[in-house]
Amino acid sequence: MSLTDRLGGKRPALSVARKLIRRCYHTLRELGEDAWSTTGTTLQQAA
Repeated sequence: MSLTDRLGGKRPALSVARKLIRRCYHTLRELGEDAWSTTGTTLQQAA
């Protein structure tokens, strides 16, 4: 069974998912620890 047969219509979706993951990874890497502290602060203020 070839790769095309196995993935079918999922191939474009996987490509988009990989692209999003790369963007998120680089953004989070640039933010460093601030990415996690900001999330925690936001959650505490909302509660």
